[in-house]
Amino acid sequence: MKPPFHLCSGTLGTLVLGLLIAATSLAPQSTAADVFFIEAEDFDFDGGHHQPEADLMPYPGGAYAGLSARAEIDYHDPNANENAEYRPPSQGVAMYPSGDLYREGSSVLATYRVAWNHPGDWFNYTRNFPLRVRDYNLYLRMSSGSLSNAVRLDEVVSGAGTTNQALTWIGEARGPASGGWESFLYVPFRDAGGQLARLSLAGSRTLRLTILEGGSEDINYLELIPADALPTGNCLAGSADAVAWWPGDGNSLSLAGTNHGQLRNGAGFTTGLVAGAFNFDGTDDYVETSLDVQPGALPESTWEAWVFPTRSGGRQQILSCDDGGYDRSVLVEGTSFGIFTGWGVWTPTTVSFSQWQHIAVVFGRTNVEFYKNGERFSYGVAPTGQGTGNRLQIGRNPGFGEYFRGSIDEISIYSRAFTGTEIQSIYAAGARGKCKSDTNNPVTPHPKLFLTPSNLNFGPVRIGQSSNLTLTVRNTGDAPLLLTSASSSNPRFTLAAPTPPFTLATNAGTNLTVRFAPTSSLIETGTLTLVGDDPNQPSASVDLAGKGLPSELTPALLSLQPSNGPPGSVVFVTGTGFSFVKSENHVEFNGTSGSVLSARPSELVVVIPEALPPGQATVVVSVNGKSSNPGSYTVTSGMPVSLAIRQTGNNAVLSWPVEAARFQLESTAVLSPASPWSKVSSPPVLLGGRNQITINPTDTARYFRLRT
Repeated sequence: MKPPFHLCSGTLGTLVLGLLIAATSLAPQSTAADVFFIEAEDFDFDGGHHQPEADLMPYPGGAYAGLSARAEIDYHDPNANENAEYRPPSQGVAMYPSGDLYREGSSVLATYRVAWNHPGDWFNYTRNFPLRVRDYNLYLRMSSGSLSNAVRLDEVVSGAGTTNQALTWIGEARGPASGGWESFLYVPFRDAGGQLARLSLAGSRTLRLTILEGGSEDINYLELIPADALPTGNCLAGSADAVAWWPGDGNSLSLAGTNHGQLRNGAGFTTGLVAGAFNFDGTDDYVETSLDVQPGALPESTWEAWVFPTRSGGRQQILSCDDGGYDRSVLVEGTSFGIFTGWGVWTPTTVSFSQWQHIAVVFGRTNVEFYKNGERFSYGVAPTGQGTGNRLQIGRNPGFGEYFRGSIDEISIYSRAFTGTEIQSIYAAGARGKCKSDTNNPVTPHPKLFLTPSNLNFGPVRIGQSSNLTLTVRNTGDAPLLLTSASSSNPRFTLAAPTPPFTLATNAGTNLTVRFAPTSSLIETGTLTLVGDDPNQPSASVDLAGKGLPSELTPALLSLQPSNGPPGSVVFVTGTGFSFVKSENHVEFNGTSGSVLSARPSELVVVIPEALPPGQATVVVSVNGKSSNPGSYTVTSGMPVSLAIRQTGNNAVLSWPVEAARFQLESTAVLSPASPWSKVSSPPVLLGGRNQITINPTDTARYFRLRT
């Protein structure tokens, strides 16, 4: 819990808010396109829901404005005695605008720190991560006063959107005090061994931040930095013992043998660990093959694939030829992997849901072995029976349904029992996969279309103007790639250059310029699709997002609160037509610019210029060359007086110069233009040329000022 006192430095005759300076510590350098940010204020809403705009990087912020969350489902904050500027105040979660806007190569339009956190408070964040699995290290951007930072990170592995949620612990972020609520530090999450926590993410996942005992922090954002490299190096040579190999690269063809698959009931494709993968809805999708895998045809066999299961519970077949006799099958059994052995179902180890993992089962003459990510499990007994007339099906039991939900990639069947070393080498190859053009698996050379990144976010762009971002398209195949066309689902997004048709040589690439030209002040989304002659992946798409800003803002000044004060004091300028981009607002007092501390469309917080002489000042607000009606402000005389604060033990000591004897110390619990300020009744003590008052903090926040 943060110390319950805050300093508002003062000048003669009025209140001055101190300038907020973010003291930044650095997170490890990374490629901006790969880094994923989760803003602290954008926790789930309406019982486990999230905004898809927050999945696209760079994210400009603001997608959760006005969205109400459900206590004990989306967040836990039982104190409920705080304000919220960004989310509905009924939630009781304190949020304050922050100047900490930079995000690894871009900036958000506005950000809020989640404040007044207490031990046990938690917040859930659901996001759709890129489907290509990545490992991430995680850093929390936090600030604090004099106490340390302590936050736990968990994943909600089941029950998201309900009051009964199961968690898996990921790590803890513990760090020193940053020295101020707008002085931010990056604090890494570490695992139980003290190493950087590492989390594999792909698809929809829900993470939770929980405040720990002993911490006192405001939270700005969670930064996820890839800990792995995108696949490089050589693929793994294939095996001459492969009788079938379905890579799922946009078709159901087998690259070994002639047992091609047939998609049934809407089975489709998605991004896999190695290029494409089969995708199943868990209702009726499957792939039918003609491959006979029962012991009479294959006395010994090895089955292996990469799997991405997304549903726990029940029985879901990954590969099966069963007719009711526990015939050869590998499946998800509840929360475990299962193997049909002829006797029944063997469950060697647990499933890691919503992430890619490599599995292999070896049906031998005297034993059954299972491998998950290269780790061996032994059944220890010879399989029995398992004779059947059914042929292998992917994602379904031929006799009983038991449909699989999720994705399956690089399915291979071999006619012999593989050794542990062979299976571990396939797992170690990871996203490089098995070579799709070698002497063991001859295929016709073909181009391969690869487009990166998977999304572009243009952020805010003025109506009537445009902004350009860059994509990279590469041909990673072994034949020239012809790009034939490009199309956009939203006319505000266009491919500026180069425009198809054009050809890329083997291993060649080029940058594409994508343009966003908004026509309205809305959040725009769309998809840009490139079409080429890659036989396995004829098209590739990228998600696009941007926001239009009004082309011209006409500011109108309504009031200045307070209406008088000395140079260096703060005035709240209310009106309409202001820009929420702080730098676009200019406020002049008799032609001299004041400093804009914060900006909203209806309010600016401005510091009176120090050089102004006493008297009446005409105030004008300008936004991108458009000026408001004039307002009037009375500049009073006086020398600046600083109100200092320091901590002594459990107390706070406030002090100001003895020359300011006519000033009265006042305090309030809420900081706003209409705040009710009351005098501090304790008399000051003169010590060392300064008036001092010792404050004994309580659990209630207080702000202090000097005023005549």
